[in-house]
Amino acid sequence: MKLYEEVVDALGAQASKSLLGLHQLMEAGTITREEFIDTAATVVDVARQRGTAAGEAYFRAYAEQATGRPYTLAATLPESQADRLSTALATILAASQDTHMQLDRLATAEPMEAASDGFQQAMQREKTVTGWTRGLDTGACQLCTWWWREGRVFQPTHRMPRHTGCRCHPVPQINVRSRNYQTEAQAQRLAR
Repeated sequence: MKLYEEVVDALGAQASKSLLGLHQLMEAGTITREEFIDTAATVVDVARQRGTAAGEAYFRAYAEQATGRPYTLAATLPESQADRLSTALATILAASQDTHMQLDRLATAEPMEAASDGFQQAMQREKTVTGWTRGLDTGACQLCTWWWREGRVFQPTHRMPRHTGCRCHPVPQINVRSRNYQTEAQAQRLAR
């Protein structure tokens, strides 16, 4: 699913470029620290909303291909995360670490997480989905490969584990059963 990865990467790159540009304006004294935090939080929040929409759109493509019928998306906008993002940005500015690296990480990780969440939420609304497998990104790390569990089919309600920067995504299984299927008891144990 290279196109999914490219879209999510582009959303993060766009948000990162904006954040770094805003940070330069703040460093130059063109905008205040508060203006930076407010504007940067909005930029990342919008990137999250776009990520959610991208995740839902990619699920739609999977569902339409698997079922052969059109799939209608419920127009769901995620709640604003601006307050949480403002706090994160203030923390980044107060830290003695590499500010540009931290801003880039925040700007790229947030739309990735939102895309994964949007994909999973859309998948859970579709009644024909009997589970999902982990779709590994092209440069999957050892942890993601372990989470893949050799193609285990997880319950639709089981949240896919992720780490910061993870581009893996759930791959819906529509009306499919597998010998490597997560049972209800396993799902309940993992939810605890």
